[in-house]
Parts: sequence; C-alpha cells; structure tokens
Amino acid sequence: MQFALDSCILIDCRENKTGALPLLNRMKGAGHGLLAPLTVIGEVIHVCFDKGYDVHEMVTILERPGMDTIIPSPELRDWCRMVDEVNDEDNNWGSSVTDRTRLAYAITGGADYFVTHHSEIRNLRVPSDAAANIEVIDMDQVKMILKKH
Repeated sequence: MQFALDSCILIDCRENKTGALPLLNRMKGAGHGLLAPLTVIGEVIHVCFDKGYDVHEMVTILERPGMDTIIPSPELRDWCRMVDEVNDEDNNWGSSVTDRTRLAYAITGGADYFVTHHSEIRNLRVPSDAAANIEVIDMDQVKMILKKH
C-alpha cells in the first residue's frame, strides 16, 4: 500500500507527537510506500524556519523512513481542477486550495491513502473517477489498517 502524508504528520514526527515517527518506520518496515507531496516538504521546511527547528533534523526524518517525493505533473493540474469541482459542488468550503492540491498530489502519486489529522482535509470528497481510488484517513486508521495486514 502507498501512504501519502500531510505536513502535520511529518511535523508530529519532529515534535515527537502521536507516535508518528515509530509508526512511519513500522509502515516502511512492513513494505508500505511513504509518499510526500513536494508542497508538503516545502511547508515542513517553512515550519522549521518559523519555529526555529533544525532543518537538518527534518531532512533526517524525511530520509529515515525512505520517503518518496510526489512531484508536479501535467496530470496534477487536471486532478486539482477535478478535486475543486467535486468539493465546490458539495459546498465544502472548509478546505483550502493547499488542502485540495495535496489531495490531488496524493492521487497522482498513486497513493491508496492520504494521511492527515486535519478534519477539514478528512472531509474532502474524492472525484468519483475510477483512477482516484484513495481514502483520506488519520493515524488511528493507519494503525487499524496495519493490524489487518
């Protein structure tokens, strides 16, 4: 399985919250893929500067679990529009352009799951296209999935 990670999960790793880093290591050790959208990596580095964290520590966190990066592609632009359309139809105004873009990144990266603890992202609808077979979940749901596999 492929898990795309939101910035909040990676920041939790740095701040030693929610047992995020050991869980990511467990996921990778079980053979699951870990993906980080390029925009997530950018935000994480920005937070390091903003909070005075050592950027090298964050780079070590990004390298340790063997994270793969999802980079922009022409397909990403299409998915951004589709994610916007389906959520605009639903009047899902709690989400930001950034949230929707990250979900589109996860879709284009081939993720099975997009992991976050932000409720506004977990409430995003995924376009009902056969190619968008992804679910937005939190860390507790990751633990449940790992128990099953």
